[in-house]
Parts: sequence; C-alpha cells; structure tokens
Amino acid sequence: MTVFYPHPTLDITLVSAKENTFTDDQNRTYLDFESGIWCANIGHNPEPLVQIYTSQSQKLIHHHSYFKNHAVQRLSAQLLAISSFDEGAALFLSSGSEAVLFAITVAKTLLQNAKCVSLENSYLGAYPTMVSDESDHIQMPFTKCDPKCDENNDIVCECCPHVPDALKYLKEPFIFILELGSQEGKLIFPTQKLIHYIHQKNCIHKGLLVCNEITSGFGRTSEWFAFNHYNLKPHLIALGKGLGNGFPISAILMDQQIYKDPKLMHLKYAQSHQNDPLGAEIAYSATQMIIQNNLIAKSKDISYYFIDRLTQLIHQYSSLVELRGKGLMLGLVCDHSATAIALQQHLLEHQIFVGCVSVHAIVRFFPPMTMSKQEIDILIDKIHLFLANNKSSL
Repeated sequence: MTVFYPHPTLDITLVSAKENTFTDDQNRTYLDFESGIWCANIGHNPEPLVQIYTSQSQKLIHHHSYFKNHAVQRLSAQLLAISSFDEGAALFLSSGSEAVLFAITVAKTLLQNAKCVSLENSYLGAYPTMVSDESDHIQMPFTKCDPKCDENNDIVCECCPHVPDALKYLKEPFIFILELGSQEGKLIFPTQKLIHYIHQKNCIHKGLLVCNEITSGFGRTSEWFAFNHYNLKPHLIALGKGLGNGFPISAILMDQQIYKDPKLMHLKYAQSHQNDPLGAEIAYSATQMIIQNNLIAKSKDISYYFIDRLTQLIHQYSSLVELRGKGLMLGLVCDHSATAIALQQHLLEHQIFVGCVSVHAIVRFFPPMTMSKQEIDILIDKIHLFLANNKSSL
C-alpha cells in the first residue's frame, strides 16, 4: 500500500510542528519559512487553537446544512467587521479553490453575461473554464508595465500599449477578479495606477470587484488583506489558508449590495462541509489571536527587518537580482534557476525550509508572522554561507 502524491515530494516524513518549526521522524527540527503551504500565519499549533480543537471536537464537529450553529455566526460577525462588510454575509467552505470559484459564481449570477477582467495568470479556482473562457475573459499583462509609472504623471493607462484594447473600450459592467502577488509564483505586485484605472472603470460601469485573498490574506502582506495596499472596497472576498491557520476552512464574504440582491436567492449551492462549527471555532480563535497579539503591526516591523537583511545580500552578491513582494510574502530572484534550486537545497540541508519557483529562479519566503529576527538572522547567515562558498561558480 502506498500514497499517490500528485506533486514532487521530499524524502522527509514529518511527525510534529510547533511555532515556527516542524520536526521529522529522524528528530531533525527545521525552521519553516513557508508556513506549511502558506497557511500557518500565526505559527504551527498555537496552544489556544489546540485547546479550541479539543474542546469543540468533543461537542460538535459537523452537522447537516439544514441547521445553524453559533460558531459560524460569531465568525461571520468577526470577519465582516474586519472587512467593513457590517451589513453583509459570509459563507464558510473547506477549500480556498472552492471559495474563489464560488465568489466568481456569485458575481456572474448577479451580472449575467458580464465579461471578466483579471491580471494575467490569476488563479480562478480549481475549474477556471467554469468561470470564463477566452471570449469573455480579458487578461491584463501587467508585468509588462513600467513598475515606476506610479512616479510618472505623464504615463496614462488609457494610452499604455500594454493595456488591451478590449479593456480600454469596455463600456459595460464587468467583473474585476483581483489576485495580488501570486500570478504563478512571480510575486510581482501591480502598480497603484493600473489597479485604480481598472477599478475606476469598473465603478463607472457599475461592475463588481472580487478579491482573491486566499494566499495574501490575514497578514501575509503585513495588512489584513493585500487589497488594503490599494485602498479598495471589494464586493466579494475569497478567504482561505491563513483563515484556519492550517485547518481546512475557507470563506466568501459579500457586502450588503451582493447579499441583498434578489438574484442571489436563485443561487443554490450544497457542500458536505459548509458552515461547519469546528472549522469556524478554529478560524475565530486564530483571527482573535491576530487581533489580541497585534500581529499585523508586528509583522510590519519584522518584514522591514527581513527586507533590509535580504536587500543587503542583493547588494553584496551579483547572483541575486532583486527582491519582490510585500510584507512577509517575499521572493528572492536569482540569476539562474540552478542558483535558486541549489540555494533551496543548501538551506534544507541546514534544516531551513523555503520555497522555490524554479521556472522563475525565485527562492520564496512566506514565514509566519511570529517569526523572530533571530530566526531570520539564522536564515540570512546560511544564505550568506552558500553565496560566499559558491561565489566563483555562480
């Protein structure tokens, strides 16, 4: 008997995790700069979540969707307040992919036959062809835009050759599906000018803004949500990953306009783990920990330190090209894919786990907000060791 892994795996078997580390069956402990799969934003297995899991699992884990429970009502109120959706509503599922898909489905139910606009290579859920096809989907190749255009008042998006004509001449309501930072692991954030151009056009034509915050939410970019960096007010927000800090729960938040639209009543949706009480209690407690421990503000401080240390390395070594990202959603671009792969392997040998997007020559850092400056120093020292020892060959 064996397990099918539909992705590459390491020959490492884990047995436990705590705070910013995990431990394998050989009793080796690793620093985790990936937060699991970008989920454990407040560290692995914090004691309050362990206690909640234990107590709630002894009372009520799951029930039929015909019924209600207090846990989801409390979590809904909490998240809607954080999102300024006070008169809105929330639905809780168990997969980020499903949340993205459902949020877009809601938008398309309200704006039937509307075109979708997204940044290039945005994630549209597990089944993107169910959301849109090429005929009604406009992708904005934002990576071709001048990253310094925010500083140049002479650059106007309407005149930019990289903005598709289909977007420039769009004069009808459309659905703007915004995922920030990911785009197949490139970790490039679009300019303020471009996002505001699309958003303003969307507002003028009374369209809808759907924000995919599965990866970038809950402090990952040192704000509650990545769209906060752009001062946006979405109609729908898809949440996951950091919501449950590793427990499989996702959410769709909708504002009052969406929730009270009569067309929404015609949308039927059933899922076995919809509004489950156990996930709701864990998500509520995880979010409370962020609030009570002021982790968003603390993550800004730690991100400034982390970015400064990484920037120093870039200035010192020519094999490092640039640093991308925001907050604790960072990518170190290397000169070659081989450099990124070798650096990731070197760090793993020194019991530090980081991500690697080899196709883009990026070493990825998505640490928990609880990562300390001392732990960052350990990482930086090991990167420095690798680069110094391989300076002539890189």
